[in-house]
Amino acid sequence: MDWRIAYTRSDGGGAIVTPIAWARKVSAVTMAGKCKIIDPPRPLDLVAGRPVDLTSMQAFAPEWAESEDEFLSRVKGKAVPPEATDIIVVRVSELPDLKDRHAFVIRDGKLTVDPDKPRVKQYLPSPDDSA
Repeated sequence: MDWRIAYTRSDGGGAIVTPIAWARKVSAVTMAGKCKIIDPPRPLDLVAGRPVDLTSMQAFAPEWAESEDEFLSRVKGKAVPPEATDIIVVRVSELPDLKDRHAFVIRDGKLTVDPDKPRVKQYLPSPDDSA
């Protein structure tokens, strides 16, 4: 999926939601030349019984039961908290560098990096660290 949903959290920080393509509802699926009708429409992973990698499937053709806009709207309703503000849909290619994600802000309908917010370094535990 080429899109992300960005919003401002109640604490003022930015958040990104990644919609997963196989969660989009299908009304029919064609695999190996056989068509299976899905009634009522359900998310593709529930039809397949597992997450589906749409990029690696040969001879696989889902018939979407919802448009991309309807799918994104459904994801917003489930994944974005009600107190969120400044909710926007952003192309992956327009995302700022994720290393600056702690400084993400939405201004004038665009996701940007606030140069005044402090950066938070990410540390990975060393193999010697005990839990």
